[in-house]
Amino acid sequence: GTTPTLTIGDAGAEDTAIVFDGNAQDYHIGLDDSADDLVIGVGSALGTTPALTIQSELTEGKEANYATDGSYPEEAESIQKYKKVLLMLLGTAAQKAMGGKLDLKEEQEILMNLSDIVIHIFLAESIHLRVSRMKEKGHQDLSQVENMMQVSFHEFNSSIHKFGIDAISALVSPAKQSDFVYALRKYTTYPLKNTKELRRSIANEL
Repeated sequence: GTTPTLTIGDAGAEDTAIVFDGNAQDYHIGLDDSADDLVIGVGSALGTTPALTIQSELTEGKEANYATDGSYPEEAESIQKYKKVLLMLLGTAAQKAMGGKLDLKEEQEILMNLSDIVIHIFLAESIHLRVSRMKEKGHQDLSQVENMMQVSFHEFNSSIHKFGIDAISALVSPAKQSDFVYALRKYTTYPLKNTKELRRSIANEL
């Protein structure tokens, strides 16, 4: 046929999943029916140690519940949102590539945009983890370290938004670009910081 389709489930109010039964580790991809989420995670049970959840927050306007327990919740939430930007763009690129509409070997600029986002997410996670551990270990004066982290996240937020815009303009048809830009803005919302004062404070300590 012209539109071959594989359907999993029978439209019932129940979870459906595909489980990858490995020798040392299992993984699953499935639909969490109660939350209407597509979940990718570790283990054979749906929802067990979810590594990634694709929310229906954009189509339904509902806000995701981000796991931000612990130190520095603003930064922790931003990292999770940045990962959704990457997922959105990687999924679009993969879908086009599998459909024969995009040859990634010839799209170095798009690959660079995606790589830059990956690098910034890695840096954001590394900084957040390092500062969080310093706080847990009882370091007394972390004010300047926290200032540096806030300045860094301010820059990460702007950069990821810029790389995302570049990728969207190259990957997405004009008719759908506004939806992607809306999602990008939703996921690059690190709170505004007075970086002028933060940088002056840091400089005065150096």
